[in-house]
This record gives sequence, C-alpha cells and structure tokens, in this order.
Amino acid sequence: MTLLEFLLKVSYVKLEMSRLLKISLASPHQTPILRQINALSYQRFCDERSLVELDVVRFEYLVKHLNEIERSNEEVLKMFRRGFRQAKTQANFEGLRFEVYAAASLARKNISFQKQECPDFLLPKEAAGIECTSVRLARREPFKDLSYKVRAAISNKATTNSNVSNVILLVDITNILHLADSQAVANLRTVAQEAVSRTHFASVVLFTHVFEEQGRRISTYYVREDSNAMPPDLRELVEKLYPVVGVRSYNFFVPEFA
Repeated sequence: MTLLEFLLKVSYVKLEMSRLLKISLASPHQTPILRQINALSYQRFCDERSLVELDVVRFEYLVKHLNEIERSNEEVLKMFRRGFRQAKTQANFEGLRFEVYAAASLARKNISFQKQECPDFLLPKEAAGIECTSVRLARREPFKDLSYKVRAAISNKATTNSNVSNVILLVDITNILHLADSQAVANLRTVAQEAVSRTHFASVVLFTHVFEEQGRRISTYYVREDSNAMPPDLRELVEKLYPVVGVRSYNFFVPEFA
C-alpha cells in the first residue's frame, strides 16, 4: 500500500464511519472506535506500516458490513450506531464488531432479521435465532491449553435464555488463536462437539478471522458442529449461512482482534 493509497483509504473510512454512525471524529469523548479511527495517521504509517495497513483493512470491512446492514435494515443500523457510541471498552467494541459481522452475513443472504438482546438476532420467517459471543485473553498464557476459555464462554451462554434448540451459537475465537502458542489450542472440533452435546443449541460455530498477505484481505474460517436433533428446515438455514467447504489459506496471520 503506497502512502497515497493509504491516505485515500483513510479519508474514505473516516467519511463513511462518520456518516454511518453519526459521530464526530473530533469529539472530546474518545470511545474505543474513535481512538482507533483517529489512530489511522500518517505518523503510524511511517512507524508501524504493517499494523496500520491491517487496521485500515479492518475498518474497510466494517464500513462494508455496516453498509450492507443499512441497505437491509435501518432499524438494526440505528441499534449498532447507539452501541458503538456507548461502548466504553475494547471488549465492548469487539463484541459489537462480531455482531455486525453476523448481521451483515444475514443481510447478504437476504434473510430478514431483528436485533434484540437474547438471542442477539431473531429470524422470524425461519423461527430461529442467533446468539454471538467472543473469547479473549488479557495476556498471553504460554504453553497452556487455551480451549478452556472457549468452553467457559460457551458454558456462560448455556445459562441464558438463548440456550434453546432453535438458536445458533456463534463464537469468535480470533483473539485466542492470536495469543496461542503453537499447539496451545486443543482440537477445536472436539470443543464444538462437546458444546453441542452439553447444551440445547442447534449448532455451534467457532470463528476466526485471518489476514491474508496475498490480496491484503481478511478471510473468515470456522468450525461448525450441529445437533443431531436439529430439524431439516433449520439445518437448511445453517447450511445456507455457514456452509462446510474445504478451504486452504497460505501466507496469513491471525490478528489480535477480528
């Protein structure tokens, strides 16, 4: 990415984020999203080029997803707008970001949905719901099996009203994989299988987002495990949203946040 490309992309990101979220980038109340947008600076481009390039790409995807939601459901965009304004911590911001990803995927597939609290999304036509959660660590834990954090997040969601047979649970594990040492995360499919067997969720999907050097893009990978009791119509929906296909990726890394 040249300096000119960087400046043009940052200008576009700032204009669109200001429009979509109705925020002033000069606001004295620097929420996590404002701090990150304003950190897309010329100085960082000079000092931390690879990191700031990744941040630009992340915001380009956020703009893309918010635009998809805007075209599909203006009321949902208003709820996200309020959420980003009120988010006080990085964890709040990243949790909302994952929900935006989930909502955009619904909009892209022309699936009607509503935003609510529990589960996060209601799909009236399909009589189904989607619940989102994210797994994070405050610091690296060397040589430790980090799958316990994934299990804990799923167990926490199992105590809520979203733990029913027509709800799909989406879990963002990007931060865990970023912090994990080699082989530090146990077999993720086993974790998903355990989750399905010990809860009532129709399906459990573990997501990670990776930055591919070739193409300078962010791609999504996931492990999906379905309940044997899931009815055929709901299984068809899950296949439409999160199809299981074989994908290979080379020259990539897992960013700290999705």
